[in-house]
Amino acid sequence: METYHVFISDSKLFIHDNNGTREILSKFAEEKSSEADMQKNLHSWKSGGGQENIYFAAETIWGQQASARPFRKFIFKTVMIKDSNTLYYILTNGLITGLFQYSIKENEELRIFHRREFAESGADYSADTNEFAAAIVMEGGNVNIELLNSEGAYKQTLTAGDSRDCNPSFSKTNNRVVLYQTAGIARGEDGFVIAYGPEAIHKIRIDTGEITELLSDYKYDYLLPKDDANGDVYCIRRPYQQPYYISPWTVLVNILTFPFRFIIAIVNFLNAFTKLFNAKPPRPAGPDIRPPIENKYINVLGRTINFAKLQKSTKSIDNASLVPRSWELVKLSKDGQLQIISRKVSSFDIDNDGNIHLTNGFRVDELAREQTKTLFKYRIIENVKVLSPTR
Repeated sequence: METYHVFISDSKLFIHDNNGTREILSKFAEEKSSEADMQKNLHSWKSGGGQENIYFAAETIWGQQASARPFRKFIFKTVMIKDSNTLYYILTNGLITGLFQYSIKENEELRIFHRREFAESGADYSADTNEFAAAIVMEGGNVNIELLNSEGAYKQTLTAGDSRDCNPSFSKTNNRVVLYQTAGIARGEDGFVIAYGPEAIHKIRIDTGEITELLSDYKYDYLLPKDDANGDVYCIRRPYQQPYYISPWTVLVNILTFPFRFIIAIVNFLNAFTKLFNAKPPRPAGPDIRPPIENKYINVLGRTINFAKLQKSTKSIDNASLVPRSWELVKLSKDGQLQIISRKVSSFDIDNDGNIHLTNGFRVDELAREQTKTLFKYRIIENVKVLSPTR
């Protein structure tokens, strides 16, 4: 059995093996997209073409039937590996979320369930017990870890309370233990969430409900916990961003650049004003050869990354990273020692031999016996999972 990786890029699912990289398509998502196109074509005659008088608009004449409901594209949110031929993944369009099983060799998709108003923030699968641990977003904004059976039915609530418990992971040393990251919630007088505290790493025993804190620091977030067969715990550490905190350096830069930003604001206002009444805003002389910027913002572990700005500031493709150097992969050994393994890490996984497979968002490296080897590169790698043969 060969080693392969599955990863999500631009909300699409890919698999990389010895044959290269190929996309995995969901038949469910394709069917929903086709149904939306049919509905759009079915109602298109009511809306007509060109500009209409608002008093005789299609919506005025036909009401809500004038056009089909806007279609929300389904995206891949989470992927899990069961064995060398089977994947589980979660698809969502913000309204409907589904859990699916996929056979790689047969290219067949099996829907386990799909539900409305089912939002998750990370999930894991245990092949030993055939169970799922999923972080479910509740109505009040808190996130709880739920244990689901093989059919996706609720089996047991593992964590509760006014906190955000995310990215659960079954322990490799004890399948009755789940690791997860947790952060306290700060609410305003009206009860709405206004901020989150630093992320810490906890573990919980499924049978007894006993919770143990493994890592916490008011200066850092600890994210995406996983352990290896030896019981060492790995996670990503990054500086904690205090809500509403602005550094003195940022204040100084804003003061110094205020005149330039004021001029740019005036130019943008005149540009929008001209476009509104002339439909042709002023443009620089010469042909426009600038390529369109897509996927400008990417969410990585709760942080928003300006991808377009990152592309402009990157001088070398080989040194490009989706996250800064302060995002570190750390290891907590069984004796309590904390060690930095690598920097600029946005996602990682551990194979059956205990080797670390990590990504900086543009390439996947393997860390084995203190030697790092680049395995493959891709435009964007949001998260990565690995399956390797057991020796």
